[in-house]
Amino acid sequence: MKSNIWNILLYVLVFILQVLICNYLDVGAYTYICLIPLLILGIPLKTNINVTILAGFGIGLLLDVFSGGVMGLNAAAATMVAAFRGLIYDNVINRDHRYNTETPSISSIGLESYLLYLTLCTLIYLVVYTFLECIGARPFFFILFRIAISLVIDAALALIISNSILDKESSN
Repeated sequence: MKSNIWNILLYVLVFILQVLICNYLDVGAYTYICLIPLLILGIPLKTNINVTILAGFGIGLLLDVFSGGVMGLNAAAATMVAAFRGLIYDNVINRDHRYNTETPSISSIGLESYLLYLTLCTLIYLVVYTFLECIGARPFFFILFRIAISLVIDAALALIISNSILDKESSN
């Protein structure tokens, strides 16, 4: 029981960190820092896909409300990550391994597999978010450059957070 409450508090802390990043940290036009994929990946794999998609939509919509940006951008991107994370897990890790793992982590599936899983889910988030935000207003190569830079930063930041905080607590 204590572990579940602690995990919920950690995920709330990551969400608050995301809101603070959106509202107070301006890293330029070429970077969007997002930790929301990390929260969606924290939903247990055994969760029904419809519940997972609704949770992703809810997390994204809450971020849209608290960050003061364009309503629906984070919700759309988070919904896509929630919809495809199971398929990505099945193809990256192993379909048979899916039900042996409650929530994927570095300790449960290994660093390389987890990094690939995290990177692909973050890439989906960034592609949806960036195209919805920039399409028609920015050149195509600006969009690609923004996705690439953001992906490197976001995946590294999420890996650090996952390894240092979330993975340590979920293994206890």
